[in-house]
Amino acid sequence: MKQEVRIHDLLQPAAASCVTAENAADQEAINHWLEWAPLVVVRRPGLMQGRIAVGVRGKQRSERYAAWLGLADIEAVHRPQDLRCEDHDPTMPALIALQRLQQRWKELPYAWGPVGSVGFALASGRSTLHAASDLDLLLRLDVPPPNAVWAKLLNDTEDLPCNVDVQVQAPQGSVALAELAANSRKFLLRANEGVRLVRDPWAQ
Repeated sequence: MKQEVRIHDLLQPAAASCVTAENAADQEAINHWLEWAPLVVVRRPGLMQGRIAVGVRGKQRSERYAAWLGLADIEAVHRPQDLRCEDHDPTMPALIALQRLQQRWKELPYAWGPVGSVGFALASGRSTLHAASDLDLLLRLDVPPPNAVWAKLLNDTEDLPCNVDVQVQAPQGSVALAELAANSRKFLLRANEGVRLVRDPWAQ
């Protein structure tokens, strides 16, 4: 696997047997849900002994399982920015919202895309959405744009038919778009080692 794997990417294992439960008692459930949809999500960056920390999901929020997948056992990578809603279900507000944003952000020079239930549904073809589903988005930026961009992006999400949560992923962790648009003096950075307040999410 030569392609870089980042947090929130969806991975297709070469086989269900390649995914090992973090808690051995969850292995049967993991095998079951991988038969239903053979995808796992990267839980945190980095490798441990050649393995990636991943999550396996079922249909319900309560059906979430921590697991490991070897880097060499990845068959395909679905990045958030690769997932687009072309033929949407007109009864699903989250998909309507995504399609509208695709039009508004079609010239956006940044990598962005759906994560959470919407991203999983688009990558797997499995129905994990309902009428009250939120649209969770990830905007990946290794270098920050001018501050005025944040307010414009947030404004684009405010008249959509469902709740939209946008996280901006910087090299050190992620920050809510709403915080960046507010031009706060400090930001809540969600990093691998925990949550902390920072003045600049892009500072080394």
